[in-house]
Amino acid sequence: MGFFSEPTKTFSRLRDNPFDTALSHFFLVLITFFIINLVTRQLPASAFYPTLSGITSSLILAVANGILWIFLGLAVYLGLIIIGTRTDIGKTLKVIAYGVSPLAFFAFVPVFGVLWPLWGLGLVYLGLREFHGISPGKAVFVAIIVPILAIILLWFMLSTFWPGIL
Repeated sequence: MGFFSEPTKTFSRLRDNPFDTALSHFFLVLITFFIINLVTRQLPASAFYPTLSGITSSLILAVANGILWIFLGLAVYLGLIIIGTRTDIGKTLKVIAYGVSPLAFFAFVPVFGVLWPLWGLGLVYLGLREFHGISPGKAVFVAIIVPILAIILLWFMLSTFWPGIL
């Protein structure tokens, strides 16, 4: 719950954790996302007996989110290189792994489901400041502007090369 109540202190405490701890956290968030998606979207529609298609769609959604977050992590790392920060990609991916935490808890709540990406970007901003020691302006660029540009680029690429997917 530290990412919700005291995110800066939490990032400070986790800064020296090994990468595999962050990776475990990332997979736990994805598994939680899968389970909550299955329960909130699939089970009520099928009288509490999940269908194969419900399980498959929930799994595909969780895997797609995982791939998107890794893509955004690589974009953030590229943003750090652009602003002149030479750092370890593992630190950047740790920030992303912890920054996506709100997804598992708020993505399916009607009001908060829209707000979780903003909180996630805020966590990435705080994590970059804590893990990489960059200035607030650079952190805004890398944590907010770069992911938005990366999503626009991804949308453009998918709609151009795979029409009908979006």
